Amino acid sequence: MAISASISSAEVAASVNQRYVGQYFEAALINAPGVTYVPGSTNDNTFMAFEVVTGTAGYSREIISYNSGDVSAYEDRGVALATKATVFPHDGTTTDIDFTHVALLWGLGNVVSLGAATSEPATGNGGIYTGLPTETDGGGSGMVIDLTINNNVFVYSIAKSGSGYSTSDVITILAADLITAGAVDVDETANVVLPVDTISTGANGGQVVAVVQPTTAVVLSAGNEAVFYWNLKTFGAS
Repeated sequence: MAISASISSAEVAASVNQRYVGQYFEAALINAPGVTYVPGSTNDNTFMAFEVVTGTAGYSREIISYNSGDVSAYEDRGVALATKATVFPHDGTTTDIDFTHVALLWGLGNVVSLGAATSEPATGNGGIYTGLPTETDGGGSGMVIDLTINNNVFVYSIAKSGSGYSTSDVITILAADLITAGAVDVDETANVVLPVDTISTGANGGQVVAVVQPTTAVVLSAGNEAVFYWNLKTFGAS
């Protein structure tokens, strides 16, 4: 006869750490009216072909990641990860963002770290400047940089990792965007140029983890935003 066994809390916690800690995930908006996503049946590539086009009213994929501090203690026969939020803002233009599903995928080409700047302005205005947009010479998109300037020393940090980058890519913050943010004077012409140093390397990159389908289709407009919270938990078996 079959005899069931309980898996130890340590084993469940180890599985969560090995599977999720240090990994990146991408949330994407899908506009597929009339389509119901069925795990194991729906073709993921066909489904993802309905993704909202990047740049539509400011749309880009939102990235989350997990570190060791996001792993909870074992309780209720499982180990949960910290709740993560993905925020999709509308840029206020007249174009709507229409979507029917939200997909969470394993990350692919998310920027983990940047190398030292190979070009930057010689002087800047002291302060903290958040949410600076970037351009790249590669195929990635969605990366956003925060900048701190102190005594003309420029320090960069990743606000949004973006997706689809490679280590051969170069990231650029245009002088015009630095001027708009107030980080440099209006006569500045030097761009910030940063090489991509490290990207996420998950073996499952691009694969669908989960799909959420709101009860009705969503039309995002007029500078509003849509927020989705992700609660992932691995359960022990008995």
